[in-house]
Amino acid sequence: MVGVHGGSKGCFRCRKRKVKCDEARPTCKRCEKGGYECGGYRDLFQFDDRSTSKSATRSLAIVSQNQSSWMSVVVPPPLTDATWSPPADSEVEWDLRLNSTLSVPSFLSLEPFSEDFCVSYTNTHLMKGSGDSQQNWAIPGITSFNKNSLVRDCILALSLSFFGQQHSDKATLSRGAAVYGLTLGRLNKALSDSSQNRSVPTLESIMVLTLYEVLMGTNMRSFVAHVLGLEALLKMLGPENVSKSRPALELLESSRPVICSACTLTLKETVLAAPEWKTVPWSKNLKPKSDLQLLYDVMVDLPGLTVHVHDPVSPGFRPRAIPGQDLDVLYMRTCRIISDYDAWRVGWDQRHSNHMLEFTPLWTPHGWFGSNADLPWKKVWHFSAIAVAQAYIVYQAGIILATRLAYNLEHSGLLKMGHPTIDREPEMQHAAIEICRSVEWLLADERRGAGGLYLLMPSRCAWKTLPICSPEQEWMLAATRQIGKGTRGGWSMAAPMSRPLTLHHKDGASRIDVPEADP
Repeated sequence: MVGVHGGSKGCFRCRKRKVKCDEARPTCKRCEKGGYECGGYRDLFQFDDRSTSKSATRSLAIVSQNQSSWMSVVVPPPLTDATWSPPADSEVEWDLRLNSTLSVPSFLSLEPFSEDFCVSYTNTHLMKGSGDSQQNWAIPGITSFNKNSLVRDCILALSLSFFGQQHSDKATLSRGAAVYGLTLGRLNKALSDSSQNRSVPTLESIMVLTLYEVLMGTNMRSFVAHVLGLEALLKMLGPENVSKSRPALELLESSRPVICSACTLTLKETVLAAPEWKTVPWSKNLKPKSDLQLLYDVMVDLPGLTVHVHDPVSPGFRPRAIPGQDLDVLYMRTCRIISDYDAWRVGWDQRHSNHMLEFTPLWTPHGWFGSNADLPWKKVWHFSAIAVAQAYIVYQAGIILATRLAYNLEHSGLLKMGHPTIDREPEMQHAAIEICRSVEWLLADERRGAGGLYLLMPSRCAWKTLPICSPEQEWMLAATRQIGKGTRGGWSMAAPMSRPLTLHHKDGASRIDVPEADP
C-alpha cells in the first residue's frame, strides 16, 4: 500500500511560506489577499495493491485535485493456454489496420536530426583549432546554412562525409557521397543561370565542395576544377563588386590560399596577381589587412613565374618552350619577389618577435621509426596563435618556391645577363626545416583540424626540398601521411599532395595525372 497521506494539503505558496492555507479553489484567498501567486495544489497519487493471490484482480486508484471519488482500473488476469482462444477474422483485420495506423510517419524520421548533428559536429571539429581566424577558408559557407538551400546541401554533403570518415561509418559516408553528387547537378544549373552564377551563395557552394575534395581526396583534378572555377567566377564578379560586399570580401580572403596552391600545381597564372585585385577589394574596408593577407599579396605572384617551368619545387630546371619568353626578365621578377618576401618578414618579426618559443620535441609521426637524435633540429616551435603559425609556414613555403626558381635559373646556363653567384641551397633547406619544426604544434589534438589543412601545401614544399632519403625527409613524409590519414581520418588530399605530379602538356595546356601509389 503506497500513497500520499497526511501532511499539508495547502497550496504551493502557503506551504512554502509555512502558513495555514484555506484550501480555496482554484486559488486560496490567503494568497489573493497577500498579493502572492498561489501556484495551485499538488496532485495526490495512490497505488492500492489488494492482491492476495495470483487470481486476484488489481486496481489502480488515482485521486485528482478536482475529484473526490476513486477511479479504479481493473486489469484482467493474464492469459494461459487454458483460457486462450484464436481471435476472429474481423479482430485480426482490425489489429492489422491498427498497426499500420500506428507506424512511424516519414516526417518523424530521425534522419533530419542525424543530419543536424553531423553539421554541428563538423562545424566544431573540422576546423578544430582555427579559433576566430579569418583564414578559415571553408567557414564562410556556414553562415549561409539556413539562408540558401544549395549552400545547405553542400555543407550537408561535407558534414556527412566528415562524420562518416571520423567514425568509420560507411553508411554515413555513402549518404555524403550521394548528397555530393546531387549538389554537383544543382551547382551546374546555378552556374548556367546568369542571375546566380556570380552570387555569393554560389561562390560559397564551390568553396565548400572544394573543401569536400580536400577532405575526401577523391580526385586531384576535381579539386583543381573547383578552384579554377571559383577563380573564374571571381574574375566575372570583379574587384569593385567584391569591395561592396563584406561576405564577398571574406570569401576572397579565404580563397586566395587555395587558388595560389591550385595555380602553382597546374603551372597557371592567377588573375588575383593583377594590381587591382590586391587593392580595390579592401578599399572600403575599415580594418587593415592581416599579416597573412599581406603575405598573399606577394604569394599570388608566384604562379605567374612557375607557369614557365615543369615543376617549380623539384631541383633542376626545364623551361617550357613559350615563344617570346625572356628568361632574364623571369629571373629579375623572381628576385623581386624574394625581396618582397624579405620585406614582409622584417615587418612580421617586429610585430611577432615574442609570439614564437622553442621547446623540446615530444611528438613523432606515426609510421616513422627513426630517432629524434638523427634529425637536424633539436627544438620545435610553439606559437601564440594559429594565425601566427599559418603565416610563418606559408612564408617558408613561398621562400622555397621563389628561391628554388631563382637557383634553377642561375644554374641553367640559359641567362644572358650576368648574375651574382649565390649558394641558395642552405636557405631552402633552412625554410624546409622551419616548416618541419612547426608541424608538432599544428598537429596537436586541440588544433589538428585547421593545422592539418594549413600544412598541406607547405608540407609538400618541405618534403620535396629536403635531401632525398634523409631522416628528415622520411620524417616529413610520415607527418604528411598522418595529415592525410591519421588515427581517425584526416585531410585525404595530403596523400596525392605528397606524390610527384606527372604533367602532360599539349597545345600549351597542362593536365595533371597523380599516381595512386605512395612514393
